[in-house]
Amino acid sequence: MERHNAPAQTLETLELETPREIARALKCTPQHVNALHRRGIIPAVVAIGRLVRFDRREVIEALAAHSSREAAAVGAGR
Repeated sequence: MERHNAPAQTLETLELETPREIARALKCTPQHVNALHRRGIIPAVVAIGRLVRFDRREVIEALAAHSSREAAAVGAGR
């Protein structure tokens, strides 16, 4: 996912969160967070084997965009 209007960041400057931390923020389970990632709904910043970390801001933006697309599809009669 390309960032817009944000300064370039490196892995050293990112504040990465675990699926458990994201789940706590979203009030869901870590399994649901992982499922959203596997389905391509939310992006992972780091995914090495089973190690997955997220940028909370990108997760929230992705969920908002997904929600908007879903609402538009329903409005279009899909």
